[in-house]
Amino acid sequence: MDTDFSEEEIKEALIECKIPVIKLNRMVRMRDGIPTPLPMYYLETPNTPDGKRMYDIRYLLDMRVRIVTYKGRPGPVQCFQCQRFGHTQKACHNK
Repeated sequence: MDTDFSEEEIKEALIECKIPVIKLNRMVRMRDGIPTPLPMYYLETPNTPDGKRMYDIRYLLDMRVRIVTYKGRPGPVQCFQCQRFGHTQKACHNK
């Protein structure tokens, strides 16, 4: 999706298509500490037949879209401060 659309506009368009929306967030990439919006969104719907109909959507807001299942990062979380596994830099207590 184009980054010109707000999350609220996209959410309203999905509701018009009878797709129940639990959560909709724009994905961002951090570059030099500055968040840059990506043309991708994280969409969470209930695990119901109506929620699964989101995969049938081909056009939204006059744009061609592709909805795929989210695949998180592979492997365990690793801290960038101490290089240990199981926590992130924000939660690191090691010095």
